[in-house]
Amino acid sequence: LLINIILIFFLITNSVAQVNLTFQVDMTQQEVSADGVHIAGAFQGWDPGATAMNDEDGDNIYAITLSLNPNTSYEYKFVNGNVWGSDEYVQGDCSVEGGNRLLTTTEADSTISEVCYGSCIACPVYGCTDSSANNYNQGATEDDGSCSYASGCTDSTALNYDEGAIEDDGSCEFAVSVTFQVDMTQQEVSADGVHIAD
Repeated sequence: LLINIILIFFLITNSVAQVNLTFQVDMTQQEVSADGVHIAGAFQGWDPGATAMNDEDGDNIYAITLSLNPNTSYEYKFVNGNVWGSDEYVQGDCSVEGGNRLLTTTEADSTISEVCYGSCIACPVYGCTDSSANNYNQGATEDDGSCSYASGCTDSTALNYDEGAIEDDGSCEFAVSVTFQVDMTQQEVSADGVHIAD
């Protein structure tokens, strides 16, 4: 009976399947080391050069999928290179003492949202955030002052008013009213009146 209980316990403990967890780090604001980008953590013995991450599509988002135990907390960090001293120090909601990141796995495979190297959040995307601009960037999260607008005459009283123009370019043209006067007191005025020719 004791052998059966031990065998059942062994089977139960070894039947817990690991979960696949995909880590992603955005290196767009970093000069990536020639030694690559690595991840180090409690799940691999804290070796800064043992677990290389990949950027298969060249977008500077490095990723790796690891098999980890479910319902387990792990500390980890990203390394820009392969030695201690080139690792990140994170401060914020995702970190713990020592600048490490902290995660707790669930019982399902998952992908951690990409984060900016050294940060708990995604890297900002700079560009024009004004939807009325010519160069509006829908993916931009921070305005970089680069917005450009349709230019033309913005004065509605001008002859060349441009309804679509947002920035006035100084090209407005206006009708000019000129009054001509001539003294005919010493002239015999024609029955057809006095006219001006242009």
